[in-house]
Amino acid sequence: MRVLAGQWRCDASWVTSLIDTLEARGFVERRILPADRRVKTIVLTDAGAKAKERALDRLHQPPAAMAALTATEQRQLRDLLRKVAERPS
Repeated sequence: MRVLAGQWRCDASWVTSLIDTLEARGFVERRILPADRRVKTIVLTDAGAKAKERALDRLHQPPAAMAALTATEQRQLRDLLRKVAERPS
């Protein structure tokens, strides 16, 4: 979890809370690393993999409100958002 907190640039206690919630829902399991029993790894369960797949499917579906834009406007929005996202921070 410390590694995840470092990668996500957040507090380790937040990751612990997140993992606790995911574990309570049956989406992940904590497992002891065989090479070092002091270290726990987080493993996605079958239910977690299915939930991840559903979430990614929904993520790639545009919101219904996008229908208010013409195809040209949608491309313009895409291009503008891409420009903002690619700008160095």
